[in-house]
Amino acid sequence: MNEQELRQIYDVTSACWKFFKRHATAEKDWDAIVGEATNIWNESGQDKVAQHIIFGFVDALEEIEKRERS
Repeated sequence: MNEQELRQIYDVTSACWKFFKRHATAEKDWDAIVGEATNIWNESGQDKVAQHIIFGFVDALEEIEKRERS
């Protein structure tokens, strides 16, 4: 893995953290969540590693919503 690839993973993770922080404590607007996640993925060049990182954060938001409903 080279520096450029590492930087791309860092950038995606950083974007996902900001995305997660915005949505974790707010009312879940799934259209906005999916739209923003798609934008992050597109900005990553639709990289497979980025997709896994993004899905992890979206899954975490789903778990938060499930806990809040119960």
